[in-house]
Amino acid sequence: MSFLLSSLITLGIFQQQTVPELQITSQVVNQGSSIQLNGQPWAGRWLRQGGQFFVEENWATNALGISFLPDQPNQPNNRQRAKWFSSPQFLPVTFATPANYRYVALPNFSPNWRVSVRGDTLQIVTPPAKLVAVRSSKQAWGDRLVVELDSPAPFQIQRSANGTVLVFHAGGSAELARQQFSGMVVSSLRLQPQSTSTVLAIDTNSAITPQLDTLSNPYRLVLDYRISPPSAPSRSDVTVKVWASGIAVIDQTIAIPNSPEQFRLHALEVDLKQVGLVMRPMWSNPVGMFGTSPLKAMAQLWQATAAINAGFFNRDRRLPVGAIRSEGQWLAGPALTRGAIAWNDKGAVLIDRLSYTEQLELPTSQVAITNLNSGYVQRGVARYTSGWGESYLTMTDNEILVLVQNNQITGQFQAAQAGQSQIPIPKDGYLLVLRGVPELVNSLAIGTPVSIKSGVSPASFEQYPHIIGAGPLLLKNSQIVLNPAQESFSPAFAEQRAVRSAIATTKAGKIWLVTVNASAQNTLPTLSQTAQVLQQLGAVDALNLDGGSSAGLYLGGNLLNRENTSAIHNAIGIFLHSPASR
Repeated sequence: MSFLLSSLITLGIFQQQTVPELQITSQVVNQGSSIQLNGQPWAGRWLRQGGQFFVEENWATNALGISFLPDQPNQPNNRQRAKWFSSPQFLPVTFATPANYRYVALPNFSPNWRVSVRGDTLQIVTPPAKLVAVRSSKQAWGDRLVVELDSPAPFQIQRSANGTVLVFHAGGSAELARQQFSGMVVSSLRLQPQSTSTVLAIDTNSAITPQLDTLSNPYRLVLDYRISPPSAPSRSDVTVKVWASGIAVIDQTIAIPNSPEQFRLHALEVDLKQVGLVMRPMWSNPVGMFGTSPLKAMAQLWQATAAINAGFFNRDRRLPVGAIRSEGQWLAGPALTRGAIAWNDKGAVLIDRLSYTEQLELPTSQVAITNLNSGYVQRGVARYTSGWGESYLTMTDNEILVLVQNNQITGQFQAAQAGQSQIPIPKDGYLLVLRGVPELVNSLAIGTPVSIKSGVSPASFEQYPHIIGAGPLLLKNSQIVLNPAQESFSPAFAEQRAVRSAIATTKAGKIWLVTVNASAQNTLPTLSQTAQVLQQLGAVDALNLDGGSSAGLYLGGNLLNRENTSAIHNAIGIFLHSPASR
């Protein structure tokens, strides 16, 4: 058990329970990827198993408005606690194969729901409902809005440029929101009846996400717009949900010691010793190192259950500039001495600063290799193997390309402008790229025998088949060891505030995939504050990953920390099955 979960148990926030075993659907009578809700088409996965309909968990939240609640002590196995205009219910949970999406049983909140299948579309029709009242009030902490209905109805909530938009599958009159309201957060309300729904537009004077709850007797949707959180995080600021065997979801507001600042933390606790659960590097283009894509698209391409963005890359060239090693093969080598994480399939993990060197051995001399399979360009000799892709496209002007096959130089080629020459990379050798060092051409004549000598430091990295490089290193043995300059990061990078991604180990030998988002006051964390947050949570070793617009945490089809990420090059994927060969 991790330090974080142990602490929560001690505080009474979360009590130890039997972890749900992963249930893989063995027989699916019907399944599809489209759902029609009251005549409106949705993209949503569904399946029918044992006479019961299951819908993708994220669709149930986004389309129906169902709230999934934190786990409780002694919660039944394979059940998810849910709430929708009622007291909490326990919904059965299942997974299809591969287990990259989680399904919950379509809840029977109303006996009058009609569910049918037409082709590959699941059709859901809910009973007619009507908005009864819209009330608003000022509170000491902000503004509260209450929408009352005569019966439960599906609803969707979206952020808009000016606030929040709610869409109810219910009738309503514009007169319900005629009253003027100017609160501390909410500036105006507008109710817009549609043919089959009602839209409530809530304008706010600041970007605050409301806290939402549904109640019964009478049926109400309550939205609380809080200007600021409590002065110190309370028990309600931490939620833990066991998503599947070996994966727990943690959502927490955490304060920095001796500071008024608080940050929102989203995390996955992953047990790499769990049978059937593996962690792998992922990259955007399955056949090479060129390319970028959003984290969600990458995770779905690889059929990953969960993922977090990982190493740095050149956004213009769309190429990696840090280490990527998978199944013992260097797909991209570390260009600088920077923090990295390494692991094997037995659950062993190493986080430390990684240095990698290569030398080209000639009959009478040696030549230092500056980069292996890297988009990081510098003067010297770089080496590209088939792990980079089928071919190499020149990155700088006047590069000299030297072909090596079966440990012998077999060709030379003088390139011209960058991006104009592309040459195949031999599977039985590699390509040497000379940048700004024409004096080495004569020593690399055709027919010359060559070999490669390489080494890593610390040497313990060599025993791990999977490595991802990023940086800087944040924690080592529970102590903050942040030193951006030592890892060749600029002062501006070290001092800037941004959304952060990190990966850390726990005292229980588990892994945390973590994003640290802005505080309630929209203050973003620094690297130092990120290190303090992870130290406070009880992390042992921790590594900063690429952050800012790249920072994303993915689980079961959705991002947990934001709506989308910018295009990224690589990520760390969690699989509840062996990942597809790439």
